[in-house]
Formats: sequence, C-alpha cells, structure tokens
Amino acid sequence: NDNINEMYLDAKNNLWISLNNGICRTEVSSAFTYFNRNNGVHGGVSSICRYNGKLYIATTQGAFYLQSGLNYDYEKFNFNSEKFVPVNNITSDCNRFFPFEDGLLVSADDGIYLIQDETGKKIFDGLFETILRSRKYPEKVYLAKGTGISAMTYNNGKWIEEILLPELIKRALE
Repeated sequence: NDNINEMYLDAKNNLWISLNNGICRTEVSSAFTYFNRNNGVHGGVSSICRYNGKLYIATTQGAFYLQSGLNYDYEKFNFNSEKFVPVNNITSDCNRFFPFEDGLLVSADDGIYLIQDETGKKIFDGLFETILRSRKYPEKVYLAKGTGISAMTYNNGKWIEEILLPELIKRALE
C-alpha cells in the first residue's frame, strides 16, 4: 500500500523511505531503488537508522542491516549488489532505533535490545515503543512502554531501569 512510516536523508543525499511492504532508497538527483523481500526486507518497516556506517531497518519481523557486495539468489533469479541481513538474536516486532555511544538501541515488542557488531542483546524485557534521550541528563533515556513510562540510565557500562511515578513524568520532558 502507500503507507510511509518514516523517512531518513543520509550523508550521500539518499532519501530512505520505510513502507509497510518494503523500503525505498531515492537518490534525490536520480531514480530510486526499491527494496523488498527479494532484497532481505521482511515485514513492515517502522524505522531507519545509519549507525557506524551501516544502514539499519526495524521491521515487524526483526532488525536488519544493509550488506553490500554481490548477491545472487539462484532460486528467485535475483541479482543485486545490496541485501538486508538480519541482526543476530532479534526476531520480534521492532519499533524505533536510538543511537548511543555504546551501541544502537532498538525498542521492540518484547524488550529493548543493544546492537553491537551485527548482534543484538536484550537488555530489558517488556513491550517498548518509543525511546527519547533526556536533554538535561545525557546518560538517561526515557522509554514509552505498554504499561507506562520508564527510564534507563547508562552508568559504568551498564543500563539500569527506573520506574517513573506519575508526578515524575513532567521531568521526563526535560
């Protein structure tokens, strides 16, 4: 269908568009490239992010990254120089990415994952939708959960989750 979930303009002036049934790369000054199941895009795409030189997509079937190089699928007669490859250990419905110094965070329907070196590690359980960094406290990240709002703080290489009480929600916007 025609549903556009998110758009991202990368450093090479490519416009990446996440769609319900694939992802589209448009070179603003030329034609566009459309990625779908044949190129490794599985599920509806909800978020796009470039982190440490790699392009990542969050979909309803997991998180994926764009791998360059020549690929040929003999069964589908598909020749392509780029393909999306699954991030190891993440197969649940993913929602949003959040770049952080120690890795790429992604919110998912079963938890928060930290992606490092093409592998995801679940750091918190739960249904998470959106991630937002505090403007006042850069080590703190606010999380929209299915059960309310919480926060997590990065301290000495570890993430610590904090439950926010209703009177503290106002501070989350700082």
